[in-house]
Amino acid sequence: MKVTEAYCRALIQRFEPDLEQLPGYMSISGFRELLLSPTQDIFNYEHRTVHQDMTQPLSHYYISSSHNTYLTQGQLMGESSIEGYIRALLRGCRCLELDAWDGPDDEPVIYHGYTFTTKILFRDVIMAIKTNAFKSSQYPVILSIENHCSVEQQNKMAKHLVNILGDYLYCTPVGEDESVLPSPHSLARKILIKGRKFTKENPEASEEQLEEEEKREEELMENKTLCVYASESTNRLSLVQKSNSFKLDKDFSDLVTYVKAVRFCGFEKAKCWKFYEMASLSETQAQYQINSAEKKFVEHTTKYLSRIYPKGLRTGSSNFSPLPFWNVGCQLVALNYQTFDKYLYLYEAKFALNGNCGYVLKPHFLRDGSFDPSNLVENRYKKTLTVMVISGQHIPKPGEATVGEIVDPYVSIKVCGHPVDSNKKKTSVVKNNGFFPVWNETLTFDVQMPDLAVVVFTVKDESITGRNFRLGRYALPFNSITEGYRHIHLVDDYHSVIVSATLFVHVTIE
Repeated sequence: MKVTEAYCRALIQRFEPDLEQLPGYMSISGFRELLLSPTQDIFNYEHRTVHQDMTQPLSHYYISSSHNTYLTQGQLMGESSIEGYIRALLRGCRCLELDAWDGPDDEPVIYHGYTFTTKILFRDVIMAIKTNAFKSSQYPVILSIENHCSVEQQNKMAKHLVNILGDYLYCTPVGEDESVLPSPHSLARKILIKGRKFTKENPEASEEQLEEEEKREEELMENKTLCVYASESTNRLSLVQKSNSFKLDKDFSDLVTYVKAVRFCGFEKAKCWKFYEMASLSETQAQYQINSAEKKFVEHTTKYLSRIYPKGLRTGSSNFSPLPFWNVGCQLVALNYQTFDKYLYLYEAKFALNGNCGYVLKPHFLRDGSFDPSNLVENRYKKTLTVMVISGQHIPKPGEATVGEIVDPYVSIKVCGHPVDSNKKKTSVVKNNGFFPVWNETLTFDVQMPDLAVVVFTVKDESITGRNFRLGRYALPFNSITEGYRHIHLVDDYHSVIVSATLFVHVTIE
């Protein structure tokens, strides 16, 4: 690093505990404080705040998105809760899902239809969203509303949205001279409604009935049926199929502006879309498009938003890997925020890149459509990551237990992103030392697509039983890695920092 004398003096002033004894110098204890501080973390300190250009069209960003945000457990039974929305917003999520159905007393409710999940009032959810929408980020929130309501209760939803959200609600009609989506900056502190929109050609529509149909088509393709639907009654399924043409309330429709939901019928037909139209695809449908038309998918996402949601068979609220869909530029990859699995872990690592504001600028080759996924010959993006794993400090026992055998730790480093970069290496095992294990081992990775890569550090305990318990981990985007001598502050399975547990490493990128 090229630093000034003034910068060095500022570091001494900040970290040296005994400035009177050692004016202009840093002691060992001060140096230790410096090494363990956020400024010497492996994660680039500047990336902890918003540092990317936020004036580009919405389609140029990955947008943090939640699936069935109201659920706290599985998809078929359990509690629906306003807390799901609050937690998602406070964690930086910018696209929330609301499944709206007719409720008693002319009040719409939110729940997972035709299941045993509980119901919450639409009105209460909107009030909670207003209160928490911009606490963690100032950038726009998108409400993806699955509209299963009658015209009367759609009108009630529209009134709640207008009356409760007030100036936060963006409902200005799209201008005739507009041709690209607005930027996150221009929509700061605004809430957008994603839904089916009333048109002269289509006065009858149900917002997410198309998505419901697609989910059922997907289940039939896989020759499986959700047991709850079968046991609850076949009549309900037929009732849904017969209700595919109820009218859309005009007041509700008018609230949809830059995020109009349409059905996806192939990339060729999508070329005729308006710039503000978008489709939602299940992970299965999206993966099929990647396998059959990856280059066209990349070109499509340079202009249009795409939302990817979990397939209907994930009844336990498990998540899918977001990586294949990010690799073709999909912006709204919706995961189950209530499930702390490895894919949500990668997801939150990705969005830490830009101050955890919920928006991350896509690589330039996914913004201009120049990326050809099938041709990586003479790749000009390639970089080499070299990590010397020096030591560990205060590595916990499995589950952070206070009793039990002394651990035998080793470190694994995994690169995730484009399939060509999938790679994993590990150090040797240090026997009987979790307090201060020393490795001094160097691991090297050639990364073809660093802009798409996430690097995961994991500390495990080698066991003679063959089940090596995870003791701590840390993940960050490749582009957030800082060179030099760095500390890695380990976290647990719930993404909470494990106090005092660190890895000490040296990093070079060429």
